[in-house]
Amino acid sequence: MERLNKKTLSFPAKSFKRAFAALGMVLALAACGKDGGGGGTNTNVGWNCANGSCGGISNPTLLTTFSGTAATGAFQLQNMQLLAQAGVSNIPASEYYKSYTGPVALGQGQLVVNQQFFDTGSGFGWYNGTGCVVPAGTYALQNRNSGSLGIYGQDLQLDLVTTTHNIVIRIEAPASYGMGLMTGGTKLYGAVKILSVNGMACSQTFYDTVN
Repeated sequence: MERLNKKTLSFPAKSFKRAFAALGMVLALAACGKDGGGGGTNTNVGWNCANGSCGGISNPTLLTTFSGTAATGAFQLQNMQLLAQAGVSNIPASEYYKSYTGPVALGQGQLVVNQQFFDTGSGFGWYNGTGCVVPAGTYALQNRNSGSLGIYGQDLQLDLVTTTHNIVIRIEAPASYGMGLMTGGTKLYGAVKILSVNGMACSQTFYDTVN
């Protein structure tokens, strides 16, 4: 996977570096299992289009299935099925994501965390600034609320939540930064923010770019 040149981004892509610089200390924390199921279940796991609940979207149409890898290698987004309101027509299915604008939702997808990491926030070194710890594991994702997509696969925004550990993430791909769905809609160039973990709010700097 081609890595981003983070020096050229005014949209920061380096906030996880501090966490990985302190990885030795992180591993001293209580480790969670690789199955991603070591924590409690969510009190609010959102809604899932695959189960017929898709917010304001009825009769959803598959726009594309995309993936993305964090610039730091901390995590991946896998098998992310992006659904839209039915009505895309008269164009090849491979072009749906470019021509559609409007509400979108996730049909299914996974957040794969390779090694647990934590939010240093305004802290330093090994210090966990906010207490947000993301354990290693594979997490199924559901919609937290409705998302949106702009023309040419840009300006994507999705708020998602894992079905275990209650990890809330936000995907943003603003056109103003040249971000969006790339490579025929199969790859995401954007930012993934970790908003909270098990109800604990994370800092505003706890995010990474994916590509």
